[in-house]
Amino acid sequence: MQKCKKCFNKFKYKDILKSMWVKGYAPIVCTECGTKHYVNWSTRLILSLSIFTPLIIINFVNLSSNHFINFSIIHYLIWVFAVICITPFFARYHNKINDEKNDGTKALLTSNLNSIEAEVIISILESYEIPYFKISRRTGPMEIFTGTNNLDIYVQPHMLQMAKELINPQNIDSNTTKDDIGV
Repeated sequence: MQKCKKCFNKFKYKDILKSMWVKGYAPIVCTECGTKHYVNWSTRLILSLSIFTPLIIINFVNLSSNHFINFSIIHYLIWVFAVICITPFFARYHNKINDEKNDGTKALLTSNLNSIEAEVIISILESYEIPYFKISRRTGPMEIFTGTNNLDIYVQPHMLQMAKELINPQNIDSNTTKDDIGV
C-alpha cells in the first residue's frame, strides 16, 4: 500500500477506501507528519476503466453478434465490489509541492539503477528496517522491456550515512565469512 512521501508512514486501508469511494478522490493527510497527498491521474484512469469497461464490452458484443451474453446486474455489482476491495493496493498518491525534487525530507542514497540493482539495495534496506522511497525516471515501453528504469532511491536524511555504509560493496564483502560460504 501507499506510504507517505515525507515520513514513509503507511496509509491505512480504510483511509484509502474512504478517500477514493466515499469522498470522491479526496486527498489523504498523513497522520504522522500532516502532509497532504493527492490521488494520481493514473489511479483515477484505472478506476474509471475498471468500472465502465465491462459494461461497454458486454454491450458491444451483444450488439455486434448473434450471441447474447447474459450479464446481470448481480454480476456487475460483484465486479464493482471486487474493484472497490482491491483499490487500496494499487491506488497511488503524490504531493503537489516538490513532487520530484529533493526538498530536504528525503536524501538521495543512489541513482541511475536498473530494477535488479534497485531490488538488491531495497532488500538490504528492508532487512535493516530503513524506510526508503523509490523514484523511476524516464520509464517508457522500451525501458520497461529492457529493465533499464533509471531508478533513484531516497532515504530519510538522518538514515543516509547508515544506509550508505550498508550498501557499500566493501562492507558487504567483509561481512561474508567462510562460514557463510560453507567452507
